[in-house]
Amino acid sequence: MPENDNALGSPMARVLHSVRETLVLSTAAGVLARNPSAEALASGGTTYATSTTPDTARNVLDLNVIWRGRNPAIPAPWETTERTTKSIAAGVDKLLSQARGQNADARSAQAALTVAEEDVLWRGRRSKGWLVNRNSALEARQELRGLLEGATQEIGLDLSRHNNATVRWLRERGAASDLKLDWSGAPKVAVDIDRSTEDPQLQRYLQIREWGSELTAVNTIAKSMAGGRVFATLDINRAVTGRALMSRPNLNALKKSRGELLIAEPGNVLISTDMKNAELRVLAALLPLYARPHGDSDYLASAEAFAQAVMETDPYVHIADHAGSDVDRKVAKMAFLARTYGQGAPALGGQIGSARASRIGQAIRTLYPVLPKFFDRVMARARSGAPLTTLWGRRLPAPDDGKYYKAVNYVVQGSARDAFGVAMRNTSQALGSESLWLPAHDEIIVEVPAASGADALGAMHLAFDIDLGRGVRVLGEPELLGRSWSKQ
Repeated sequence: MPENDNALGSPMARVLHSVRETLVLSTAAGVLARNPSAEALASGGTTYATSTTPDTARNVLDLNVIWRGRNPAIPAPWETTERTTKSIAAGVDKLLSQARGQNADARSAQAALTVAEEDVLWRGRRSKGWLVNRNSALEARQELRGLLEGATQEIGLDLSRHNNATVRWLRERGAASDLKLDWSGAPKVAVDIDRSTEDPQLQRYLQIREWGSELTAVNTIAKSMAGGRVFATLDINRAVTGRALMSRPNLNALKKSRGELLIAEPGNVLISTDMKNAELRVLAALLPLYARPHGDSDYLASAEAFAQAVMETDPYVHIADHAGSDVDRKVAKMAFLARTYGQGAPALGGQIGSARASRIGQAIRTLYPVLPKFFDRVMARARSGAPLTTLWGRRLPAPDDGKYYKAVNYVVQGSARDAFGVAMRNTSQALGSESLWLPAHDEIIVEVPAASGADALGAMHLAFDIDLGRGVRVLGEPELLGRSWSKQ
């Protein structure tokens, strides 16, 4: 471990010290999250000298204790305690190295620290797990199996499987598809299909794929339950933009139609709050940051007009109205976000038709001329090797393999993720970290006593009211769900 952080000076040395403390605690919390045994948590244990600070070492429990009495169905993340120690130490060193090098300013280091602290907010939920409605889980598994078996008999192929046969079936129907590996190394069918497609066969595929995803999540829950609870892996800062990722199982896969499988404790209710048009609002706040120092009045005026449109109207409706009668808000939004995040015109045309894609692109350029300029400037910054940052100053990775179009995705999505982090911290401060129940992209679900539901709704309104500057705010819409995670 590095020992001479003081050479970086103050306040950097203090920030780096806190980063080390938080990351080690966060890593330890991630290990604890997979342990369903309360006895193991209460039994104490020896410590690791994973840091030069003894306070940190005292907070890292011995894995022999952590895994004592664990559920055998949940795989241990590391084979040995020695490997765990090295993994934690390597993670700390990596973050410290980033803070010294590309994150060598105090604002960036503080932003990295903040993200690490947000991860710690969820350690209570990781340890407690999520309560499962057993009967609903069994019924859902039986229903989904029946749906998939019926579809397989009808089509003559199990399209829920991620294999070459599914890829061939999609290609035969004009859908660009390929077989890739996901983040865990498992095969996954990658396909470009407009979800508003009117092709009945492709609509059928999308439905089957959704059923398959749901069944995978339900099966994983059924296999890994311990004491009526499921203990998922939750990484608050996992994706390249810093977005959260859930796995083993991915509880977010249940969101659309199987939310009733996860329930609050008896006497409690769940409240969901979703950021409203987060990408548009973050984009509006980012635009002025890319104005040139002099002679850029047209750019700034157009940026101000876009921010006003975002806060007072619905740009997706304006784009749809301008693009033609065959473009509704849903298609306009999909195309806008696809172009924003780097999808080329040919690929977009393959999804919604070249003519529609062209008209939507022209509508964006006509209505909001600042956007193409912003996209070009972000890509030029990435191409020059200059660092990319979020609105909060958090450093983002440079696009690899010269794919500079990804830079816009990184900056916008990364900033939306940091806005979500602000809402997360506000929620924790208002209701306590123990209320945090589940993150789902731009949505936070909290668990509170039923008697406190009305007060919690008000608190969530305030928690999601985030000032991005220059008159742009992110807002949320709280909704009382009841005891289960299913929207009526």
